[in-house]
Amino acid sequence: MRFREHFLLKMDAAVLWVLVGSTALAGSLSGRVVDERGHPLSGIHLQLEGQGGTANAFSDHSGEYHFESLAGGSYQLSVRDVGFDLQAEHVDVGATAEIKHEVVVRLELLEQRVVVTATRNEVSTTLLGNSVTVLSEDETEQAARIPDLLRTVTGVHVLQTGAPGAITSLYIRGGESDYSKVLLDGIPLNQPGGYTDFSNLTTAGIERVEVVRGPQSALYGSDAIAGVIQMFSKKVDQEISRPQAELSLEGGTYSMLDATGGIRGRYNRLTYSGLFSHLETENAVPNSYLNNNTITSTLGFEVTRDSSLTLLGRGEYGRAGVP
Repeated sequence: MRFREHFLLKMDAAVLWVLVGSTALAGSLSGRVVDERGHPLSGIHLQLEGQGGTANAFSDHSGEYHFESLAGGSYQLSVRDVGFDLQAEHVDVGATAEIKHEVVVRLELLEQRVVVTATRNEVSTTLLGNSVTVLSEDETEQAARIPDLLRTVTGVHVLQTGAPGAITSLYIRGGESDYSKVLLDGIPLNQPGGYTDFSNLTTAGIERVEVVRGPQSALYGSDAIAGVIQMFSKKVDQEISRPQAELSLEGGTYSMLDATGGIRGRYNRLTYSGLFSHLETENAVPNSYLNNNTITSTLGFEVTRDSSLTLLGRGEYGRAGVP
């Protein structure tokens, strides 16, 4: 009996030593979660990923967080909450070390696009129930022609009867080609009956394009059964203090040439801009050339800080060959 009790005591001591030893070999990571000004943030969800697996923790009311019983190694620490910007940080945890690490998180910049076409007033897309696509200036610069730009929009089908420059029709959500209202700075471009030919419409001088899918006849009449497409001309920035000139030249296969030159400026409350663009290509099929010229101009006068008068002009002249 004494031998058995002595043996059990030794076993208990061995188990206790193993538990204590394993605990001592476990590392920990703790610190505070703060914003850019150093203010503590509570309730922030942190995730630690590494060779030892994945662990989660939340900061308390004072911004403190704790990760316990971590195996030694390299970890990636990241914030899992939406609305905060934090690139995954690399943290090394020792087998027996207590690591202190302060986490600085930043609020993400929320991008809100404002549209005019859907309600005829400036409204954020987050407040609309319509299917709206806004093509920004960066996106319009990626295409030379409006039809090529609209091909990227969901629910919009562009039908071209030949090479670029041939008759081009547009269909929104399966509606007829004359079921869509097309506007340029609020000015209708539809021909009598509703049809619009997009063959020689270029992106020169276009700042953005708004596409509203679905019936909009209550706002725009019977031409807007399938949807509305509105193009907006580039405006003169208020920060401009002296005239600015721009010049671009692009080339490609099939003798493609796209040249654009323009000027814009401000004088007191008067703003002005002018642009000329030339697009030509021989295309892949003989005698299917395209030669297109675009001229745009704007003249504006700021009546008050919140109101202005603007005179807009745009001309498109194109010739296309028939194979």
